[in-house]
Amino acid sequence: MVAARRPGEKHKSPATVHPPARSPRPPPAMPSSPPDARQRNLDAFSAALLEQAYDRLSTVALLRRAGVGRTTSYAQFRDKEDLLAISARGMGEHMAQAALAEAGPWGFLRPFLRHVDSHRRIYSGFVGRESAPVLERHMQRLFARWLADDLVRRGRPLPDALREAAMVSALWAMLVAWIERRIQLGHEALALQAAGMLDALASR
Repeated sequence: MVAARRPGEKHKSPATVHPPARSPRPPPAMPSSPPDARQRNLDAFSAALLEQAYDRLSTVALLRRAGVGRTTSYAQFRDKEDLLAISARGMGEHMAQAALAEAGPWGFLRPFLRHVDSHRRIYSGFVGRESAPVLERHMQRLFARWLADDLVRRGRPLPDALREAAMVSALWAMLVAWIERRIQLGHEALALQAAGMLDALASR
């Protein structure tokens, strides 16, 4: 009901009630750009490998950990092996550059073995497991590339397919034995042993 005015009382306009001021709403978060999403997926993959073996990783769990949507992620990789391949290529490029700073032949050996020694937990999650052939396939491609780069840089002829296979296989066998600690050497001493082994195989 509306109250009646008394005689002589002036009309007063009802007071305008203003709603309380609201703090501005933050802008919505922008979706991850593809380069950012790619790096977040790779970071999540590396972090997960420190906690559990590759065999036990699930692609869905990796996406959840990275906080990246499936549509964005699947546009860049199909499964966890694609993430492994991308990681291996990145490491391969880094080792190829590091080899240029090394004196003497087979310059990739010291930086690579130093890298494995500092990431031994990750490599141990592959060796001796069902996923070992997955890592072996990617590592052998890298070994073949590093060997060829080194020989070309020194003006040496490239090995034929049989000799290249022998050199690559020898490096993989040595790496596995070292990760499993059947070879009790530091990475510097092992690099010297491996260089001698490659010299012998290359000169046959």
